Amino acid sequence: MKSVKLILLANLMLALVTCKKKTVDSPKMSVVPKIEAVIFSFGNSSDSLTGQYLRPVMDSLRLMYPEIVVLNAHLNHLNGKKDSLSNPDSEEFAYLYNIDASNDSANGIPYAYFNCDGYIGGMKHGGIKFKDIEASIKWARETKTAFIDYNIVSTVTNNQLKVNVNFKTLQDLYIPTYFSVILTEDNVFEVQKNDKGIQKNVHHDVLRKAITNVKGDIVQKTIAKDVSATFTCQTTLDSNWKKENMKVNVIVWYSDNIYGKMVHYGKRVALNN
Repeated sequence: MKSVKLILLANLMLALVTCKKKTVDSPKMSVVPKIEAVIFSFGNSSDSLTGQYLRPVMDSLRLMYPEIVVLNAHLNHLNGKKDSLSNPDSEEFAYLYNIDASNDSANGIPYAYFNCDGYIGGMKHGGIKFKDIEASIKWARETKTAFIDYNIVSTVTNNQLKVNVNFKTLQDLYIPTYFSVILTEDNVFEVQKNDKGIQKNVHHDVLRKAITNVKGDIVQKTIAKDVSATFTCQTTLDSNWKKENMKVNVIVWYSDNIYGKMVHYGKRVALNN
């Protein structure tokens, strides 16, 4: 069962109640945190378009931009075919983005979503071009500003994973703020259909599990500037996952009255950072 709790010190709670700009001991943060985009890519191993278009672009991104959070969600049900890398959380993300794993859907697969600070850009089939996503990443880094900074500390004991997200607010936040903590795995060997047929290939950034709620667990509805705290979650690792190839991805979401929850930006670290 997913277990999440937010640890706030007594003086931090006092700061929130009185709305004073009061700072507690803070973990080391970046001086000027860079905005890193979050990209969801949806595909199926038996789909040749995934192998020809989407997968090569996502693999190129992870090499050029290792800081970018890329989540490759494998989906079932393409013409009734299963995908061994699919899981309930990848299917739930597809539902969230209105992705239907069928050839007939307007939002079918392969499909990729670029998310940053409320901006969402969708890319489908042959329209998925590395240069277009690269331009979007540069735009986000140059023009967007983080409203919350954080670092990620993960510890593993007997296959039990604990993740602490140490964060500090950079401005007064008057909108609900959420964290999603998601596990991915690299170097996963599985079949992939492409223009050469079905072959054994290596897959990267495979979405394995969302430790929190898929759309994130709430940090606070409103929170003052310069507040530091720790968000904690934990889960049990699957024995088939290779720990040395896993990453912890943390996404910041915010919520407004018009669009609901929107991705702000994300960070990722190796499992045992």
